[in-house]
Amino acid sequence: MRRKTYNKAIEEMTEAIRLTQEYVGDGMLPPLLGWSWFDALTKYAPEKLKQSSEGYDLSETAWGIIANAYGGDWDSAPEEWRDAARKWRDEYHATLPSVSDDEVVV
Repeated sequence: MRRKTYNKAIEEMTEAIRLTQEYVGDGMLPPLLGWSWFDALTKYAPEKLKQSSEGYDLSETAWGIIANAYGGDWDSAPEEWRDAARKWRDEYHATLPSVSDDEVVV
């Protein structure tokens, strides 16, 4: 009975992870070793890993990591790090497409 409950829990967990990753996409949850969601699927349900030919944007992933460094509290980071992070952020954001006021639908 315990084994059956364990297997059911694993199935539910891996399906929830798969659906979440599918919903938010590779930009938010890139398939990288060391990311707990990816490691869990690799271990428990490798057949559920999406075989994406699109790849993912490493710049977006890098920004996610940088933005959340120091628990998202950049004030606690060394000044030199903050300056470098701001410079990287500004250069990265300059590469993103902009939206004119005419294109915004409210």
